[in-house]
Amino acid sequence: MWEGLKSVGGGGEEEREIREEFNRMDVDGSGFISKDEMLRIITKDYTLKNMEDEAKKCLDEIDVNGDGRISYPEFLMVWKFKS
Repeated sequence: MWEGLKSVGGGGEEEREIREEFNRMDVDGSGFISKDEMLRIITKDYTLKNMEDEAKKCLDEIDVNGDGRISYPEFLMVWKFKS
């Protein structure tokens, strides 16, 4: 799957921009976006009544393998195939 994702869009500038956005969201530099990091992003960028529930919902939608965090390949898949 990873090889297929890397070939979509040809990489280059688009790939760099996606990686930069992922790194911006991965505040602790762990290589994953955690629920806490997602919550920080949502509370900074949006005004919602129940921020924690919204963070969990976002994480669940992107977390393909169900490990409770978003890896770069998962992030890349959502970014490249969003409608």
